[in-house]
Amino acid sequence: PGAPSMGAAPGSPLAQIEGQLAVLTATEAELETSGHEITVELEQLSERRAAATRSLRTRARALYRIERAGMLPLSGGFDAMLGHLSRLERLRRVVRSDMAALQFLRQRARALRSDAERMHERSADLGVERAGLEQRAACGCIIGSGGNRRGSNAPA
Repeated sequence: PGAPSMGAAPGSPLAQIEGQLAVLTATEAELETSGHEITVELEQLSERRAAATRSLRTRARALYRIERAGMLPLSGGFDAMLGHLSRLERLRRVVRSDMAALQFLRQRARALRSDAERMHERSADLGVERAGLEQRAACGCIIGSGGNRRGSNAPA
C-alpha cells in the first residue's frame, strides 16, 4: 500500500520521497512474507516437538523397563546377556538422540520467536518512517501547489 503518485518531477524532493515510499513498501512486503514463513515454521516445529516428546517418552519407558530387568537375562545364557546389553546400549543411544533432537527443536523455536520479535519491531519502525515520509510528501504538495512560500513577494 504505497502512496499514490503525486506526479512529481523527476529529481524533485517529492519524487525522492515517492521513491523512498516505494522502497518502504517493498521492505514491508518482504517482512510480511518472512513473518508468515516464520509463523508456518513455528507451527510445524510445535508439531514436531510434540511428536519428539512422545517418542522420547515411549523410548525412555522402554529403556527403564529393560534396565530394570537387571540380571534376569543371565538366566538365558551368554548370548541372551549379550543381546540384552546390545539392546540396552542401542536404546540409550536412541534416547540420547531423541533428547538432542528435542533440544534442537526448542532452540530453533526460540530463535524463530526472536526473529519474529525483531521483525515486528522493524515493521513498527517502518510504519513510523512511512508516516513521516507521507507527512513530508503532503507538505511538499501543499508548498509545491502554492508556489514558493519563501520570498514569494520578491521580484522575479
